[in-house]
Amino acid sequence: MVGLKRNKKVFYLCKKYVDPETNVTKYKKPQKVSLNYQPTNSDAQVLALGTEYSKYLKVTGTASDISIFANKDKCYVYVKPPKEYDEMCEDADYEVNGDPLIAINEGELMLKKLSGDNEGN
Repeated sequence: MVGLKRNKKVFYLCKKYVDPETNVTKYKKPQKVSLNYQPTNSDAQVLALGTEYSKYLKVTGTASDISIFANKDKCYVYVKPPKEYDEMCEDADYEVNGDPLIAINEGELMLKKLSGDNEGN
């Protein structure tokens, strides 16, 4: 189930990298991504994730769309990225949780809500 174009929503992905000079984890400039995401809500997902199921979003798309994500990349889903680029992506509200699951034509990944001041979503 790859999803219809009308169901795709825009969010921003910050790719993680390690600065070779300082060995500090930083994030690249946010890039615009348009994919289908939705809160976890099926019985199987609730059983697998436990009481924290409400902190997760499930993202689905084609294998090539999902392959750009990696574990611990950060995303701006319900908040906009700051106008000034922040190498630490401290204002991001979600983080990629684990490596993406990629099949022949489809891909899927989970985003986990980061704790912070933006709890209103």
